Amino acid sequence: MDDVVAHVVGIVRHSSTSEAHRWFTAVRTAHDESGGDWARFTEHLSAQATGSFPDDEVRQFLDAVESAGGIGVIGDLVDLGPDRLAAEYEAATAADDPGGKPAGYDEQAWVAFLAENGPRWDGDEASWEQFAAWFHYTAVEAGVGEPAGSLLEYLSGVPDRVAEFGRYGVVIDAAVVEDEGRWNTYLAENGPFWNGSPDTWAQFRDWFLHYAREARVGTTAGSFVEYVEQHSDPVAAFGEYGITPAATPRSDDADEVLHRLEQDLIGPLAERLAGDLPGLSAGEREHLVRRAVAARLGDGTGGA
Repeated sequence: MDDVVAHVVGIVRHSSTSEAHRWFTAVRTAHDESGGDWARFTEHLSAQATGSFPDDEVRQFLDAVESAGGIGVIGDLVDLGPDRLAAEYEAATAADDPGGKPAGYDEQAWVAFLAENGPRWDGDEASWEQFAAWFHYTAVEAGVGEPAGSLLEYLSGVPDRVAEFGRYGVVIDAAVVEDEGRWNTYLAENGPFWNGSPDTWAQFRDWFLHYAREARVGTTAGSFVEYVEQHSDPVAAFGEYGITPAATPRSDDADEVLHRLEQDLIGPLAERLAGDLPGLSAGEREHLVRRAVAARLGDGTGGA
């Protein structure tokens, strides 16, 4: 990063890394919308910055960039990208005040997180809010909540999120989600895990939707869940799709059922939790699944 770029990066001050990321994203968007014209760039950036960043600092930024070369300098900034620029800003301000700001986030960890989890959105606007909530929660758990929150905030106002994800190297393959066979298989395998009780519906629903996203059938699963919740008889709604929820066993049958599901349910589910709960050992994950299954089967242990 040359001296000119290093200078203009620090002109607009930010209270957090996520705010810096949001600023540099606005700069990139204004550049793309300007078609390489300086006057149009200043117009677009000023419009985006109004109410979000100090007007005097934005003006100072534009004056400094214009003096240093104008749209060419902005092109150099855009080539670096918001992630790199936010990290450079954080490093520069930390050097100015070593004890005054938090460490920020690991850029490489964020890039890896986005590459792995960005494609889990299916590209359907109907599932965006659900995906965004999951994405941010998972990002916080991974220690990259700031850039994730900044990206989601930016994407909330973008008309074509699929295309914008592509600018980050994330390819959203909506065609996979529309595979009816994939959805039918997922529903047939996982639908019967609900025991038909209203008391366990919320827990089942969250689990069902979580793994539907991993199976790339999140949109269809969301529509199915919405239909079930609006139906006067949720069990009958499952029946319309050929799914019979497992009846809640009597307490004296619970041990037998748990033993029968040992190989088919507990082991695989514990293994699937490895990515979500990396801090737990294999034994702890299995214990967690056993407690959840026992509670759903109504054996009265309550996870003790």
